[in-house]
Amino acid sequence: MINSKEFVTEEKDTFSLSVRAFLPKIARIPVFEEGKTSISVKVGDFVREGQLLAQSNSVVVRSSVPGEVVSIERAYYANGKPGLVVCVKTGGKFTYLARPLKIDDDWQNLSADEIAQKVRKAGIANTFSSFEPIFSQIEKGKGKVLAVRLFDDDPTRSVESFICEKYFENVYLGAKILARACASSAIVFVYDKSSSQERKIFRENGENPDDFEIPIFFVALNSKTYPCGSKNEIVQAIKILSKSVFKKNEEVAKSLSSISKKDIFVDSPCVLAVFEAICKNLPVLSRFVQVGGNALFSSAILRVKIGTTIQELAAMSGGFRGEVGRVLINGSILGKACPSLDVSVSKFVKSVTFFSEQRQESRIYREVSCIRCGSCRKVCPVHIWPGNVYRVFRNVQIKGFDVNDDEKAVLLTAQACEGCSLCSAVCPSRLPLAQTIALAASHWGEEDGQE
Repeated sequence: MINSKEFVTEEKDTFSLSVRAFLPKIARIPVFEEGKTSISVKVGDFVREGQLLAQSNSVVVRSSVPGEVVSIERAYYANGKPGLVVCVKTGGKFTYLARPLKIDDDWQNLSADEIAQKVRKAGIANTFSSFEPIFSQIEKGKGKVLAVRLFDDDPTRSVESFICEKYFENVYLGAKILARACASSAIVFVYDKSSSQERKIFRENGENPDDFEIPIFFVALNSKTYPCGSKNEIVQAIKILSKSVFKKNEEVAKSLSSISKKDIFVDSPCVLAVFEAICKNLPVLSRFVQVGGNALFSSAILRVKIGTTIQELAAMSGGFRGEVGRVLINGSILGKACPSLDVSVSKFVKSVTFFSEQRQESRIYREVSCIRCGSCRKVCPVHIWPGNVYRVFRNVQIKGFDVNDDEKAVLLTAQACEGCSLCSAVCPSRLPLAQTIALAASHWGEEDGQE
């Protein structure tokens, strides 16, 4: 573990409220971001707010605004990949926006399958670490532990913590609803021990606050250390929890002690979306997005319609102070570089940070050869040698992935990676270390080097 202040050069913004962003003139809605779908509209069609645009067995994409489909074109997504976007020119009556939505308390009469189908139709995605439709995780996660993270895993972001602070009752209920759909063996809320939530809400570990049908537990982690909030940290914390639960409920304790990265891990935006889908019949049409950076005049947390461009977000925050050097999506440590200001907000986006050209972090470096400085090895919290994995992986790529025993031993160390991206952050040669380690981990599994 490393003190996060070593990598966060300024205090992250704290927000007491959010505001709705302006409506986009043309919503550019990604339709392939979660996987291949079948597009159900064509140019010239008029769509309602919330109308189906594309779907597959587990993915549903809906129009975030009413209006006319003016084009279907190819563009870059916020995750850096190219794909199709459906461009809807905003106009007409809204189905959900600015209308009071009554809360339906009748969800307890729904079966697990009925909840799962409602979640699928709402188009909810899980953005805990990777990006995946929650419906497919429900199908694979029957009987497993549901772990809900209530704070941001990137210390430069605030949006997950903000949602927890402002909408905890809804997050809490959304987690219970999701747990029923998954037939979970237990729910574990993982919170930041320095947050006000600890004083206001959380009880002693092992107690079930409202006698829900599924056991509920609370685990604290210290977000002032980094990495914090990844699956590895949560798994270890829950295994420690299981020891204190053993005397009270042996069966539940066994379930907690056997938790692995194959159980279900979700963040607060995901379970808030579950609550809104089941209790308000509201599909995923918008996202809470933290907008900031020294290139902007102001920062804020905005409720943004999906399809709003990054350029429009900057205008809503007062515009640019000067030339923009770099734009990062989803944090300064774990985030991705934005390829264009025309990229649109999607279910993947939690934050957008604009850096000026003068800022050290915003300078664009040319990738050069590894200088073997050892910085990546010193900073790795799990003691991998990232530079060594990078060099070996590049060598075996050239050889057509034919590896000897020594090379395989190096590549197998990638399995221990927690995905914190610190190695990439400190590398003076700007090598894609974290991405390469992820590729190595996917190519060489724990058993016989199988994918």
